[in-house]
Amino acid sequence: MSVLRAILGVACRILAWACRILAILFAVVCVALCFGPVASLTPVANLTYWLQDIVYDGFSGLFVWISPLGGSFRGDFALSSVILFVLDWALMRASVALRR
Repeated sequence: MSVLRAILGVACRILAWACRILAILFAVVCVALCFGPVASLTPVANLTYWLQDIVYDGFSGLFVWISPLGGSFRGDFALSSVILFVLDWALMRASVALRR
């Protein structure tokens, strides 16, 4: 039983790290899109299209505002980032609890 708990703890930790990396990526792209010249770069646009496919359809395109810097603030990316950070926190707590 303790081996199974250890394996589940490691799996939770790996999922937590994946959520954290994805959340940081969402946050960085959300900030980068606020600047007009940066938003028009091809790698940023490709990354935006890829992340847009990941966003839950229920709030895709929600809270999108034009920024005064020539770009747009993507509220759906910011909301996805917050949700993924909370999921990361919960998975890390579960990982620690499972390994005790």
